[in-house]
Amino acid sequence: MRVITLALLSLALLLCVVTTGCGTAPPVEPGKPALLAFLDRTTASRSSAVVCVSMSEQYRAKGLRVIVVTEGSADELTNLTHDWHLGRIELRPASAGLASRYAVTSVPTTLLLDADGKVRQRWQGALVPQSVAIPVQQIMER
Repeated sequence: MRVITLALLSLALLLCVVTTGCGTAPPVEPGKPALLAFLDRTTASRSSAVVCVSMSEQYRAKGLRVIVVTEGSADELTNLTHDWHLGRIELRPASAGLASRYAVTSVPTTLLLDADGKVRQRWQGALVPQSVAIPVQQIMER
């Protein structure tokens, strides 16, 4: 099922870029730094979600937005919030436009965006807390 889902997402990304230029989809709203995580329901994504929750708890009060992008219906996203204890993390349904804008071709992929929406750091695969904490701290001090 995951292979089919990833294949369909990849095909949608390719068709979107080739036929409509959807790489111009609106970015995550600028104004606050953001941790943007493209996840699925694998163990690697689950461990990345734990790091995202930690960053949200530590830096939300200072203005960090943590956004998880994943596939699923509204009900599935609501269930994921509870199942994974995501708390106040924003959930967005996966879209080829958003993935294309940030050149996401696999999951998990996590991006650290500055207040202007520019990508300052990119992680492929499961997040390691130590590799995320310092860049997030530095961007929050700006």
